Amino acid sequence: VDVEALRAQIKPPEDPEAAALVDAIRDELGRTSVYKHAGKFREGVALARDLRQRAQAVDYPPLLSRALLAEGDLEMELGEHEAAARDLHASMLLALEVGDAEIASEAIAKWFYVTGAQLGRADEVAPLEPLVLALARRQRERSSIPALAYNNVGAVHYRAGDLQGAQDGFRAALEIWESLDEPNPLEVAATLNNLGVTLSDREQHERSAQHLTRALAMIELEVGEQHPNLAFPLFGLAHAELELGRLDDAELKFRRAIALLERDQGPDAFPLVYPLSGLGQLALRRGEHGAAREAFVRALAIWGARDVIDRDKGDALCGYAAALRSTGEVTEASEAEGEAARLFTAVPQPGAPARCPHLETAAPQP
Repeated sequence: VDVEALRAQIKPPEDPEAAALVDAIRDELGRTSVYKHAGKFREGVALARDLRQRAQAVDYPPLLSRALLAEGDLEMELGEHEAAARDLHASMLLALEVGDAEIASEAIAKWFYVTGAQLGRADEVAPLEPLVLALARRQRERSSIPALAYNNVGAVHYRAGDLQGAQDGFRAALEIWESLDEPNPLEVAATLNNLGVTLSDREQHERSAQHLTRALAMIELEVGEQHPNLAFPLFGLAHAELELGRLDDAELKFRRAIALLERDQGPDAFPLVYPLSGLGQLALRRGEHGAAREAFVRALAIWGARDVIDRDKGDALCGYAAALRSTGEVTEASEAEGEAARLFTAVPQPGAPARCPHLETAAPQP
């Protein structure tokens, strides 16, 4: 972390006592990035919240905007999406007020992502896409913020069901990452992961596996084999292998992703919904309906605890319905399919009827 750069960017107030406090908080802000890089998200959030409270007490907006950005960034990693959206939005507004264009552009790009992709409110944020990209493109030469912005725009298109728009965003981000002298390997891996998942949704599973394997290798080389962010390319690659019929390989990766997330974020961590749902789909293919039901029930319970519009939840509901039908629980299965129908209506889902064969007869309720 470049502490000297932070000192140059956050000029202290004129009051000597306030200036000393700003110096101390500013120097500690760099530690939040260290925690993030190491995958210590809980420790990072705790530090960021303490620094944000201290920055509020000093009442120095240039510092507070950066503290809010650090807090929101780590909350986003931890799956605390509502809190992240709130803090990133506050950071953006403060940064704009004090003329800190760099922090404003980073904060809005991350707010756009957490609100549009993680909270599933893509329609709400879509009109701001040109602003997100314009602010990013105005940053200094060789900045990583344009790559971040294009990646996050791609993620929102993905959440909205626009796979071509998502692929375009991720490819633009990857092109920028690869033009930089020393890009952050974890951020490059995130874009590779996103592109791989999109390709898999477009039935290009071999190409998907290539990108996801590269993402996995980059993370392992940078931070080892126990970093929680490994879970994302792991369950993405597992999904591609599932579609390619490599069930044993897929199961190992789904289970490794689950173990990493449970260890670092607990048994109810939001990202668990994806490998759990994948494990359920895998069990269905093997005819293991009890195991499938168990995996889907757990994933749906995690989804149910959050106000998130997620088209992947529709797939999980379809899988859960299939497990219910296998034991003759037709009424309960129809209810699950009806909920899936409402989700697929709210968020377009390519291939929904194929994944949920009874969906066409499950009329959504008003």
